[in-house]
Formats: sequence, structure tokens, C-alpha cells
Amino acid sequence: MQRVQNAAASFVTNRYCSGKDVLQLGWLPTLERTQLNLLKHTHRAIYNKDSCPEYLTLEVYNPGRTLRSNAAPRLSIPLIKGTFQETTANLFNDLPPEVRSCADLNVFMREVKQLLKSRAFLRLE
Repeated sequence: MQRVQNAAASFVTNRYCSGKDVLQLGWLPTLERTQLNLLKHTHRAIYNKDSCPEYLTLEVYNPGRTLRSNAAPRLSIPLIKGTFQETTANLFNDLPPEVRSCADLNVFMREVKQLLKSRAFLRLE
């Protein structure tokens, strides 16, 4: 899929393009685009439980003792590897606390997209 995206970027710019050129166009590479979509569904599963199918439920980890009253949510990671729940829990828990605690989907998506763009730029250097 990344090759197809590079070819589309080459068509748009009328020259050969690599991953950095894709980022300069304002597009996310396919790996980060996949992570963005998974995090969007994770956010919906946590904050809008009615829109999530029953088989994709996520467990929010609530520690017994919290020192902060408004701590950002964390997801408990299931033991079964390679599932939607395990993948999204790892992605979501890797986000900074201020992004994880954002309940508004639009603000969450904007922050996550900016974070994924910076990670993609570091990965492609």
C-alpha cells in the first residue's frame, strides 16, 4: 500500500516521491494512517460505547489507588496477542496522557494526527 501511496504522490507532484514527500503533501504514510484509524475506533469504544460493537469492547484499567483524581485512562492489555483489543491497547497506552484524556473526538484526532506525523518523520529520517 505504501508503494501505491508513493505512486499517487508522484502523480500529484509530477516527479518521483518517497515517504518524506508523502509527509510534505500533508498525507500520513500507510502505517500511521492505519494507526490513526485504530485509535479513532479506540476513542469511540471508550467514550461512546453505543457506537462500538459488543465484540470489540475494551477494558479501561482502573488502578485501586490513584494519586491523581483526573488521571488519563489506560487500557488493560489482554493476554491474547494480535487481536484488536491488544493492538489498540498498546497504541492508546503509548499516547501522552493529555491526548488520552481528551473526550472530544475532533480534538483527539487532530492531536493524534500531529503526533503520528512527527513519529513518521522521525521514522523516515
